[in-house]
Amino acid sequence: MPDFVKHSNGDIDWSKLFMGFALALVYIMQSYHAMQVADLKANMVPRQEIDRKADKIMDKSDIMTALSSLNNRLDAMEKK
Repeated sequence: MPDFVKHSNGDIDWSKLFMGFALALVYIMQSYHAMQVADLKANMVPRQEIDRKADKIMDKSDIMTALSSLNNRLDAMEKK
């Protein structure tokens, strides 16, 4: 064992050894999280593009026109 994980009498200092393992585990977890966040940022669509698509899809005047024509068709079907 390296000298920094031993007591002065030669016994192994298990707390230092496990602390080293814990720090290594935390470092690996942080690295993995950083990679996931970087991947998410690379694939993310900017909010402005989403808003532009939503404006094209959800044009309120077109929706109201379609609903009124559907209402007229349903009224005509009920009258028959």
